[in-house]
Amino acid sequence: MLNTHYPPAFAQDQERKTLLSQLSDAQAERAQLRTYLQLADTRDPRDVVEVFDKLNVSIRNSCIIASNAVLKSVIWRPSSTTKDANDLKQLQQDLGSAGALVFSRKGEGRTPEEFLPHAFCYLVNAALIDNLFGLFHPEVSKDENKLLSDVYRDVRRRG
Repeated sequence: MLNTHYPPAFAQDQERKTLLSQLSDAQAERAQLRTYLQLADTRDPRDVVEVFDKLNVSIRNSCIIASNAVLKSVIWRPSSTTKDANDLKQLQQDLGSAGALVFSRKGEGRTPEEFLPHAFCYLVNAALIDNLFGLFHPEVSKDENKLLSDVYRDVRRRG
């Protein structure tokens, strides 16, 4: 009977070789995809993420400044909350998928100081996604963009 039990050092060495081979294959595939897509962008993905993090902070800070300007220019009753809105259902509809911003986790209305910065951030980010980041390509029609985006997502899901 053959002894097929290998010492732990041998198994670790084999696993290391396997992982290095997989890494090498992944890097080769990435290089091939870059060539195929003719991408000259050599930026590290972490650098791209950092830029978007900075953009997010800038948006948040701008929304805080804008909401502070609004809060200073409008006279609010001391007890005003989002529940006091003239048309609460319309406010929730205007915020779309972020309609929950209108209420706190306890279901209470938010004060203007709590609500406005978050609402502004949501609206700015939603506009950026719809008009810039969500587009497959800015020069194609909405229908073509949706089709291309759906095909892209399908390829990503399969691949």
